Amino acid sequence: MRKTLIIIFLFGFFISHGQRLKMKQQSEFVSSLKLDETKSQAQISSEKPITAISLSYEGSLNSSSILIDDVEYKLFRDEHYSQTGNHSNLIILEKPVRSFELFLNPSISNATIKVIHCPQISKKILNSLNQSDSDNCEEPMSIDQSVWRNGLPSPSYSRSFTATRNIIVHHTATSNSLTDFTNVVRNIYLFHTEDRGWSDIGYNYLIAQDGTIFKGRDPASGEQDLVRGAHFCASNSNTMGVSLLGNLSEVEPTDEAIESLTSLLNWKTLKDQLDPLDANAHPLNSNLGVIAGHRDGCATECPGNFTYPRMDNIRGAVADNNDSCLNPPVEPEPEPEIMVLSYGPNPVTDLLSIEWPDSLSVQEITLIDLRGKATPIKLPEENTLELNLATIPTGLYLLSIRDDENVYLNKIIKE
Repeated sequence: MRKTLIIIFLFGFFISHGQRLKMKQQSEFVSSLKLDETKSQAQISSEKPITAISLSYEGSLNSSSILIDDVEYKLFRDEHYSQTGNHSNLIILEKPVRSFELFLNPSISNATIKVIHCPQISKKILNSLNQSDSDNCEEPMSIDQSVWRNGLPSPSYSRSFTATRNIIVHHTATSNSLTDFTNVVRNIYLFHTEDRGWSDIGYNYLIAQDGTIFKGRDPASGEQDLVRGAHFCASNSNTMGVSLLGNLSEVEPTDEAIESLTSLLNWKTLKDQLDPLDANAHPLNSNLGVIAGHRDGCATECPGNFTYPRMDNIRGAVADNNDSCLNPPVEPEPEPEIMVLSYGPNPVTDLLSIEWPDSLSVQEITLIDLRGKATPIKLPEENTLELNLATIPTGLYLLSIRDDENVYLNKIIKE
């Protein structure tokens, strides 16, 4: 049977036969609508630009999707959601749209579509931060909340802080085609705060595909890595959450993202004296790795089927970096360089002629006998010297010439 197409306007909703539907606008940034359970296809339009879409529902999302300009976005269960009911993944759009088509599995009931209206900021405001320019032992560079959250409401709540015993790695399960990483983080922030009603974004840090690190949950006057987040199945005490942008069950994490993740974990484990290869007990896992994936404590694919197999390599790389930072190679003291200058005669009985290259900026000349007695020689104006040795005892001597960086020693035999 052909299904009736529902046309819905988020600012004053109507269906095709003219019945008015009451809209629920949750905030300035989020709108929602409970869908007619008898319909599995809807055309949804909005007067306000839509930047992200999600769905709360009962049933199965199999074969459910959203269509925008002939591009299909698949809907699947959000495994990060641990509260009552089911929520779909968050579909963040590369550019705002005014309408989209929704196709639902007929088993879906109690469905509510939610859209986010996130004001865009130019991605030219932020350039990716090259972590290779940072000291690998220090805290890596990151984008502050005051920059990426520009124009959005700041969180206002009483923060909780927790010591870290486990670092949990996630992926956001958002589209891998997105390139405006700043606006991805902004939409996730609004999704967590305005849609789900959390006090702030769930993660302590987020890492983009180009390696840019964004500071996540705002610690106010506290420490970024110690503010307690909302990312680990409601058991967030003694954890720090780091999320890689993208759906990493579909693609490999980029080298830049892994490099930044390793750098961040290296700094954190050094700071808190955590062994990257060790494990600590946690309510969700009695042997949870100090560096662990989300699935190590919860029933989820997170941090993605392409990230999780690399966790051992990530731990090993962090351990190696720890060792390099704690035991840096010791540079040996340079030994005095022996340089044969132009001099003669040698052996010498009275006058010794010495000449050194123009490149040598001589600061001091000393004649040293075998007992270590040093006799300073007056510096000439030119790079030549006539030294009268007629009155000194016979034997072996060292002629020491010092410049700005080195000492040059030359053997002289007095007859």
